[in-house]
Order: sequence, then structure tokens, then C-alpha cells
Amino acid sequence: MNILFVVNPVSGDIDKEDFTNIATKRCEEAGHAVHVFKTTGENDAEKIQEHTSETHPDRLLSLGGDGNFILCCTAVEGKQIPVGLIPMGSANGLATELGIPKNYLSALELFLDTNEIHHMDVICVNGDKYCAHLGDVGINAQIVKKYDQDQSRGMLTYAKYLNSALAESEPFSTKVTSGGETIFDGQVVMVGLGNCRQYGTGVYLTSEGNPFDGKFEIVLIHKMDLSEVIKKGLTIFDKGMAEDQNTKILKLSEAKLCFDKPRHLQLDGEPQGKFQELSLKLLKAHFPVITPSQNSFTA
Repeated sequence: MNILFVVNPVSGDIDKEDFTNIATKRCEEAGHAVHVFKTTGENDAEKIQEHTSETHPDRLLSLGGDGNFILCCTAVEGKQIPVGLIPMGSANGLATELGIPKNYLSALELFLDTNEIHHMDVICVNGDKYCAHLGDVGINAQIVKKYDQDQSRGMLTYAKYLNSALAESEPFSTKVTSGGETIFDGQVVMVGLGNCRQYGTGVYLTSEGNPFDGKFEIVLIHKMDLSEVIKKGLTIFDKGMAEDQNTKILKLSEAKLCFDKPRHLQLDGEPQGKFQELSLKLLKAHFPVITPSQNSFTA
């Protein structure tokens, strides 16, 4: 087998050099050819495409966080090259959802030994952006934007921005149309986009998310109470949100969102800027990914 490693050297504040060497040796001992590419944050997708054209890999292995994994998937889009993941990011929410082992060596053995390759759905946003895990507009997107700009990390930093975002939040007008019909028109404090269920912290946006079912969820949150958020341990969401009277969940394959003015959007933990309209389309079975046979979504 011919393998291309795509390594994000800075994700999760983890030094990946030693493990890259261990993984390379393990693969070569198993008779596989290995090529290594390290991302720099500049034109990485184009460079991965170039390496793929030069090395003709049978599989890609992402060493990094969820963002690096999604980068690999998009870089080889349409080529039907399966992508595996060693979860070495900060939160690794998508890896957790897909059942990828947290132990690096176990994840490597899964990548080498499994033939469990499943084609994962992805939400296409405005024709040129992808959401493979979770996204949102409103309170959490504001937190992500500020958190991304802060050099500090951890729960205290999150709490600082959560507190200010909740204090400053005001309901905004949101209209959802699908199939030419208006299915929601009202006030919300946040709109969630779910291809999966839970954030990397383990807290839920929706209990219905499944990246293999041909649908995505729009989660409309009408109200958030700071005291309740604090009781839940400074997390905005929990598994019972689907039954919360302040939440409405729509399960769709395409939709258009319109807001009263441009609003912050985040997709898979990355700030995307402000948008007043979002066109959403589910691309079914779009990315071939390597998962355990125990994967709860596809079992």
C-alpha cells in the first residue's frame, strides 16, 4: 500500500515528530511505502493535491485535529482515496464521533488493518465551504471567533467569552426555507448546523446528527439562560436539548437561511466571517473515510 501522511505540526500543541517517525517505521515494516507532507497554513490543499499527483497514494493519513482531517478529505475530493485519522488536535470532536481511538498507536493500527471504509456526508455551504462536523451562527460563532484570536486556551478562556456572549446576545430574525417553502420565520439567539451530534467537549448540539444518513440538522435556539448554562458546567448544550421548549430541530437535505443582517459563522471550529444568507446542501456519501467496525453510525 502507498500511504501519504499529512501532518499538522502545530495542532493541539502536540509535538508530532516522534510519532511520525514511529508511524513511518511501523508502516514500512508492514511493507507499505510512506510519504510525508507537513502543512504550513499556506495553500495546503493545493500542495496536498500536488503530492497526491506525484505519489499516487492508496490512502491518506491525517496526523492532527479535525480541521486537518477535513483538509485532507477536501484536497482529494472526488478521487475516492480513503482518509484515516490520528486524533492529535485540541478537541478531536469528529474523531470521537467516528469512533477513532484516542490512543495514537491504536488509531494507527486501525488505519493499517481495517477495510471499514464508509462514505461520509458533508454540508456544502454557499457552494464553496464544507461542514463535516458542526457549525453555527450567533452566540457560539461569536465565542469561537474571540477564542480563536486569544493566545490563552482552556475552560477559563472559554468561560470569559461565553459570559460576555450571553450577556450581549439579543434575539435576531431568522428565516428558513426548503423546497421553496418557508418552514421557520422567527427570533433566535443561535442557529446550529449539525452533520454530527456533539462538540469536542462532549456536549450535544443535537442527539439526531448522523454523518451517514443523508440529512443534516438545523437547530434553532430561541433562548439561553446564563444561570442554567453555569449549572451545566459552562457548556451551552446538553443531550436533552432536543426536548427543550426553547429549541426547534429541523432535519433536512437542503435549505436556505436568511438573517436580519450579516452574522458570524463558524464551521468545524473555524471562523468563516459574516453572512446574511446561507445556502445549505447535503452532499450524501461524499468523503470516503476509515472508521472502526464498531462505529455506531454505520453498524
